[in-house]
Amino acid sequence: WLESLEELMSMPEDTLVLPAHNLPFYGVRTRLRQLIDHHEDRLLAIEENCPEPRVATDFLPVLFKRKLEGANMMMALGEALAHLQLLIYRNRIKRTVDEQGAWRFVSIDPTLDKRRHQADHDKPGEESVMV
Repeated sequence: WLESLEELMSMPEDTLVLPAHNLPFYGVRTRLRQLIDHHEDRLLAIEENCPEPRVATDFLPVLFKRKLEGANMMMALGEALAHLQLLIYRNRIKRTVDEQGAWRFVSIDPTLDKRRHQADHDKPGEESVMV
């Protein structure tokens, strides 16, 4: 998904965007940059919050401020797992399986200390991020 956003950055800035959610707008590259930066920030926040092995649900408060229930909980967990899978692909975290068969995630990137900026992260919002 992030790679596809990067590919769309070549579109003219004055392209009319007709999103599935919200109103049409101009300024596609500006919005794409906002989305990319937001998700990169969330990825780093996840990395910073797993110096010790943690399960996927432990990252929900990192990504979301609001209370999650029902279908929202499942969608949020899916988003957390997608972020975790990307971090595995980037060799920034490792997934193991504990004695109970639960996946555990832990930061492994030695460059994390140089990249961290916990105080400066986007705060998880009450509302869903408009995509």
